[in-house]
Amino acid sequence: MARAWLLHGNRERTLAELNAARKVAPNATRHHPSVSETVRGLATAERRVTDSLAGFAQWVGIRL
Repeated sequence: MARAWLLHGNRERTLAELNAARKVAPNATRHHPSVSETVRGLATAERRVTDSLAGFAQWVGIRL
């Protein structure tokens, strides 16, 4: 769902969906390739990286 919201252009909902996935299945979320791709796409779409996005990216293991 996060990727769909990113493609739709709703960046706030994208991060909310990523955090929901993190609550439900943290290990699967952390290691899923599309999560990394979505986080990178979200960081590219944002003009400045928010603390919550930076924290999620750090949790996944992505350096922004």
